[in-house]
Amino acid sequence: MVTPLGGSFRTTCAAVRAGVRNVTRTNIFDRPTASFISAGQVSLHQWWEGPEIIPDLLAPAIEECFDAAHPLRPEQIPIILGLPGRDRRGRAGGLDESVLPAVAERLGFRLHPRSSIVFGGHVSACLALREGRRLAEFDGIRTFIAAAVDTLVRRVTINAYLEQSRVLTPGNSNGFAPAEGAGAILVTASGNVPGLEVLGIGLARENATIESEEPFRAEGMTQAVRLCLEEAGIGMEDVSYRITDLNGERYKFKEATITFSRLLTKSATRDIGIWHPIDCVGEVGAAIGPLAFALALHASEHGYAPGDTALLHFSNDGGERAAVVTRFVNGA
Repeated sequence: MVTPLGGSFRTTCAAVRAGVRNVTRTNIFDRPTASFISAGQVSLHQWWEGPEIIPDLLAPAIEECFDAAHPLRPEQIPIILGLPGRDRRGRAGGLDESVLPAVAERLGFRLHPRSSIVFGGHVSACLALREGRRLAEFDGIRTFIAAAVDTLVRRVTINAYLEQSRVLTPGNSNGFAPAEGAGAILVTASGNVPGLEVLGIGLARENATIESEEPFRAEGMTQAVRLCLEEAGIGMEDVSYRITDLNGERYKFKEATITFSRLLTKSATRDIGIWHPIDCVGEVGAAIGPLAFALALHASEHGYAPGDTALLHFSNDGGERAAVVTRFVNGA
């Protein structure tokens, strides 16, 4: 991980566990409230905006995975990279063609020929896992990296969301704090290794999006969660806790609440806790997927998870919905 909370998986997760929040004032001004916007910025050797920052965010996260993949060499491991959707407001131009070659250049390795990009935004990690499953099934590739990187800390992006009253300001509590970050997940199809086992993946689409005027019933997220639970062979009552991309907007809280109430059986007697790390790092966009996986792994490794089975679910403004069920295994 590379986030406003730290430059590694363990420092970021330890900070989230401690409730540390690193969202600070920027020089981007909101005229209606006469205030500066607060955002979660990664501490780099220098700060700029545009596609140039993306490789510097992503390279350390991928390098962290390569270190864990020894004795495999970097050129033996495909990278499936998640980026914001092409229609995302203020998206940096030239990103698609440049980011992976730039990361390879910074780290000094050759890209695996099956490396690719998915434009999934918040659901990128789930799309990357699905693509990696295909590599394992049809190409015999047993190990890959599912990565994602994003930055919303750009003047043009923030201004676009300010126009829709979606940024957290003194005059708007129903908004998010823009942020940036990157994450990478080392995935293997081999068994008997410690880590998170992916039990099920569910993908669906919501028609009543955050910008829609249609009645909202959380049908897309309900379907995505139902599909991943069915693939995992469990029910909602078997889930220990949830990690989500809730970012302070009421729409997402409503979606999570409706989905939970629809899928939890009447016989269930306990509440299932919901974690939302964006409270600590800010709205990191596509990077929330790897962060959620990292937090689930760290929580199980360090004994503060309420159980071994976690439900991770994510949603995009455009309607894409994704959910994953994971279970911690110690490899013994």
